[in-house]
Amino acid sequence: MDAIFGGGVAIEAEEDPVAVERKPKIEPTNKGKRKRVPDDEVALMSGLTEAIKGFSAAVGDAILGLYQAVMACPGFSREALMEALGHLTEKKAIGLMFVEMTSEDRDLWLRTYLAKSYYM
Repeated sequence: MDAIFGGGVAIEAEEDPVAVERKPKIEPTNKGKRKRVPDDEVALMSGLTEAIKGFSAAVGDAILGLYQAVMACPGFSREALMEALGHLTEKKAIGLMFVEMTSEDRDLWLRTYLAKSYYM
């Protein structure tokens, strides 16, 4: 502390007469503002995402060559073949086996299945 003389009176002065409270410096972030998405749009996007996942799973589960194997069988109506194709698509193990069958075994399987399904 220094003594300051003014007009014959000694005044004691502090080095920092005004105590200033200093706040820590906040560094700016590079994050941009995020737009808040309404709940109905979130629900719509979630539904769309699930639909795409379901379609992807269905395509991934497709049996290569099954459509051609079924539709190439002679002597059956298109309606009957589509019924059999639907069944074989739902029952993957049977569908895989159908693709590997000889044409005679395919014919036998189709006649048996379609008779049970009342298509013959």
